[in-house]
Amino acid sequence: MIVKEKKLDVFITLEAARKNSGYSQKEAAKMLDMHYQTLAALEKDSSNISITEASKLSQLYQLPKNMLFFGNRNEFIRKLRLKETNKHLLERNDPHESNYTI
Repeated sequence: MIVKEKKLDVFITLEAARKNSGYSQKEAAKMLDMHYQTLAALEKDSSNISITEASKLSQLYQLPKNMLFFGNRNEFIRKLRLKETNKHLLERNDPHESNYTI
């Protein structure tokens, strides 16, 4: 019997990953060999990030690339809020059932 692992949709923004790693924007940018304003722009919207830059960020923050959110930060926040709203609606409809997956 083959058992599939449940995919976890856990992401962290680049800014959160940097802060959790204990780096200021200027410190991280220096270690990544980029200007701090470039890093700031990537933290805001990394939709067009190169694979090389994504790998460097992943290594510096010691997180797998598939855990880092690459894209527009506002879109991440919008999806997170939508997910929470849906979760609350489901819980309100059936308060006895708390094992919903969204």
